[in-house]
Amino acid sequence: VLVESKDLHYDALNEAIRAVAGEDFIITRPEHETVYDGLSTNQKLRLMTIQKDLPLDMHRPIWLRKQELTEVMVREQLKPDETLLATIRALRKEHGYPLAVASNCIKSSVFNILDSIGVLPLVDAYFSNEDVQRAKPGPDIYLKACSTFGVPPESALVVEDSVKGFEACVRAGCPLFKVRGPEDVRAP
Repeated sequence: VLVESKDLHYDALNEAIRAVAGEDFIITRPEHETVYDGLSTNQKLRLMTIQKDLPLDMHRPIWLRKQELTEVMVREQLKPDETLLATIRALRKEHGYPLAVASNCIKSSVFNILDSIGVLPLVDAYFSNEDVQRAKPGPDIYLKACSTFGVPPESALVVEDSVKGFEACVRAGCPLFKVRGPEDVRAP
C-alpha cells in the first residue's frame, strides 16, 4: 500500500531461487500473478514444493538469500514520497488517527522499507508475518493490530491493495478500503 514493492520481492525471490535451486524453479510472471502473489516467502516455498517439487532442504537457503537481496534492493530502489508522507502526517496530526502497518513481509523487511521511505517515525506500530501464527490471508495480523490499539475490528479501517490482504481483512471483520497502490493513498 505504501510502496510498489511487489516487483522488488518478485525479483529478489527469483534471483535467490536461481542461485540456490536453478532456472527450472523460477516463478514466471503469470504464475506469480495467479498463484503466488500476496503470499509470504515461506508460503511460496511450501507451495513450490507441492507444485514444482522444490526440495525442502532448499527452502532455508533460498529464504536467506532472498532476505539479503531484498534488503539491498530496498535500500537502492525505495525513496521517500513527499505526497505519501504528507498524507500520513495529515492522518495523524490533523485527524488524530493512530496508524499501523500490517505486512506479509518479515519484520526486518518491514522496518527497512518503512525506514527507506521515511515513514518509520510516522507510524504508531508495525507488524510482520513473524508477529502472527497465520500470515495473510489469515486474519491474524489485523486482529493483532486491533488488539494492540484496543479497538474492535469493526472500528479499524484497513487500507489494502492485495487479494490476500482483502481476504485477511474481511476474515478479521474490519472495514476494507481497497486501493490499487500508493498512488491511491492520498489525503484530500
